Parts: sequence; structure tokens; C-alpha cells
Amino acid sequence: MPADHKDYRSRLLKDPAYALEAAKGEFIMEVTESICEIIQNNNIKRQDLAQKMNKSKGYISQLLNGSRNMTLATLAEIAHVIGYSPKIRFEEKDGQRVSIEPIEFDMGGEDTIYESKVAA
Repeated sequence: MPADHKDYRSRLLKDPAYALEAAKGEFIMEVTESICEIIQNNNIKRQDLAQKMNKSKGYISQLLNGSRNMTLATLAEIAHVIGYSPKIRFEEKDGQRVSIEPIEFDMGGEDTIYESKVAA
């Protein structure tokens, strides 16, 4: 990115409304790019993903190109269908990282209890 564009963007990021929209866009792009990379690396076709989710290929394409809002439930469904488990990690702008990872307890029967663990 040219220096004058970086300077302009840094000035825009000082506006809280612009900074929020930029953060949303970056997060959506990170999630959808990760899913696209996984399905490409595993030779999963969007049509196959759509069939497994009982959705149309167009719906899947809209999710993965960012034009349709993806709920956390839909993200979890996609991850499950492609054989992955999504993890959420929060990072402070100064670089400090906090991960929220599930802890699974097998109670010996059919029930499994899940808790969250916050790791610094």
C-alpha cells in the first residue's frame, strides 16, 4: 500500500465508526478466507458443502464472499461439516493475546460437559 494511502487510512482509523467497520470487515475476511483455504486444501467443492448443510450453492457462495452475514451457529455448522472445530482468540491492539478454548470433560456416560478456559 502506498505511503499516502497508509497515512490516509491511519487518519480514518481515528474515527471510531470507521475503525469499527474496518474491524468488522477484517474479521469477516479472516473467517471466510480460513474456510475457503480449508475447503480448497481438502478438495471440498462448494456444491458438496451446500448439500451437506442442506443449503444452496448460492447461499454458501454468499457466505464465503462476505455478502451474507454468517452467524456463529452457521460458522459452527460449516466447521463441523468440513471436519474442523472453530476456536476464538481475542487480541488486544497492543499485541496481548487471550484465547478462549473449550475444555471437555467426559463423564463416563453419554453426557459430555464443556467449559471454557481463558488462557493468556
